[in-house]
Amino acid sequence: MSILAEREDQAVEENLQNDDDYEESFFQDIDSLQNHGINVADIKKLKSSGICTIRGVQMTTRKKLCNIKGISEAKVDKIKEAVAKISSDGFLTGLQVSEKRKQVFKISTGSTEFE
Repeated sequence: MSILAEREDQAVEENLQNDDDYEESFFQDIDSLQNHGINVADIKKLKSSGICTIRGVQMTTRKKLCNIKGISEAKVDKIKEAVAKISSDGFLTGLQVSEKRKQVFKISTGSTEFE
């Protein structure tokens, strides 16, 4: 096998690994918050309000979390802090997002009306 083919295979494997890591973090259950000091009762309150994943907590505003009965601002801060520790994404610059978007490919429908 040539060196070029080996490098291509390695790049494909790295991309697949990165995709798996992304999907794993995207669908991570909020039960893992218990390992970071969040009370089980608070996790149940989040689930009952429809927030079941770490990504769901990240996308929910502090104000909306405070509106959940039994969750105070202090608890919201603690939950958001724990989610930040769990999440591996962190902050991405516009350039990094742009690089990720370059990896997205488009699928044609074959119809000019839809494209």
